[in-house]
Amino acid sequence: MAGGPTQVPADPASLKVGDTVTLGIRPHDLLEQSSGNLAGEVSLVERLGNETNVSLRLPSGASWLAVLDGDHELRIGQSLPLTFAPERAVIFDKAGTAMYRQRQVAAGSMVVDAHQL
Repeated sequence: MAGGPTQVPADPASLKVGDTVTLGIRPHDLLEQSSGNLAGEVSLVERLGNETNVSLRLPSGASWLAVLDGDHELRIGQSLPLTFAPERAVIFDKAGTAMYRQRQVAAGSMVVDAHQL
């Protein structure tokens, strides 16, 4: 996979190095892309014609859902590389508080290594 760490706009002021954070991405914001910055193993496929719902297991063991536009022929067990627009992601601290507001002008950024998800 060609992708690497991704910068996600966030306000990291209240975080310390080593703190646990959660990366939040809506299922419709994930896009299939061969050079994507994360990948999961397909565990369930629902082909609905106008969209395809894909349940994935990430290398960390976490389960994710991707909703892809159109009809995709995917196989259980195959690796599915995905990408997302960093501005569509939200970082949450350990307590579940969003560290980013989409229109916040003075926001900083955090580097998220999606390969570790």
